Amino acid sequence: MGWEHPLVSGIMESVTSSGLGKAALATMSVKALPAGTLLLEALFTVHCPAPESLQLSRFLPVSPVRLLVDLKGKDLSATLSHERLNDMCSNIRRRTAQSIVPQIRPQVETMVDHAEGYAAKQLEPLKEAALARVRTLFQPEISRLEALRKKNPAIRDEEIAFFRAQLAASETAISRANLALEGVRVIVTA
Repeated sequence: MGWEHPLVSGIMESVTSSGLGKAALATMSVKALPAGTLLLEALFTVHCPAPESLQLSRFLPVSPVRLLVDLKGKDLSATLSHERLNDMCSNIRRRTAQSIVPQIRPQVETMVDHAEGYAAKQLEPLKEAALARVRTLFQPEISRLEALRKKNPAIRDEEIAFFRAQLAASETAISRANLALEGVRVIVTA
């Protein structure tokens, strides 16, 4: 079976579209932070609804955008990498987590808002880079076919129109792309 097999793609779709397992609560002990400090690690992915025939995944990044913010809205992503954070964190038992979540919910919502603000700023450069890649692929092909048509009448207008339509549809779809919040981890310092 390959990655394109319907069974594999169906399972992947099920995993990525389910809400199960997209939130976690952890604790860590850091001397520089007072006990009870909250941090939020958020993962965003580029979501670009478009027909599969455009194959926009060639142009848009598939790797997630990771952000780490505190309650004041400070971006700590560069300060503390995901791997380092994993090493420092430990899980909280389910019952304990269930009692903590209602207490910290307003702060978590505030931190999610901060993370979404930072993510929105990172989206524009991603879209601009994707548009540049699309244009780099299609515009030379359109120009080549137009130049070739002047010397060879066998080049049909439909061929050029197809590439123009692909370019226009790709540009429209990419301009509508947004970042979707795929997962969060709330860290409480001890």
